[in-house]
Amino acid sequence: FQERAYLIKFRLLELPNAFPASPRQSSHSVFESCRYATIIMVEFMIRGVVLDVPSTVPVLGERLLSAAQGLDLVECFQTRAELLLWIFSLGCIACVGEGKTTFVALLGKAVRLLQTKSWQDARDRLFNYLWIEDILDEQLQLLWAELEQQDLSEVDAAAILPIRQA
Repeated sequence: FQERAYLIKFRLLELPNAFPASPRQSSHSVFESCRYATIIMVEFMIRGVVLDVPSTVPVLGERLLSAAQGLDLVECFQTRAELLLWIFSLGCIACVGEGKTTFVALLGKAVRLLQTKSWQDARDRLFNYLWIEDILDEQLQLLWAELEQQDLSEVDAAAILPIRQA
């Protein structure tokens, strides 16, 4: 199993740029964000969520954050909010420090837009993408507790991160 998982991870890292000369930077950013979120998922499948040992996960989380900076959040929150819920959830789990803080704020916005009421409701939405409950449910519960402690009612996505707006 691990050999195949590493092969999948390697192939995902080696994918060519899908939009090399695209005038739609946001399309490229959606692709890159999904690619890095998937690589993070594969890494969790191989190793489990073990963030206290040396790992490539924080580096992948930073790459995911970098890719997310190119997203057109206005358009994506209108048309792909559930996809952003998945991307931002994995970003929260993978990142540490300032990167995690950024992803938590963005996740809070996605949760509010989708009117997600519980971590189980969020998990049900995440199953539409790549989500393995045995590996990630505990992390999602911890994230949900963190979200409940924060006042995210008036989060301005543009103020969170210098992400491209329409």
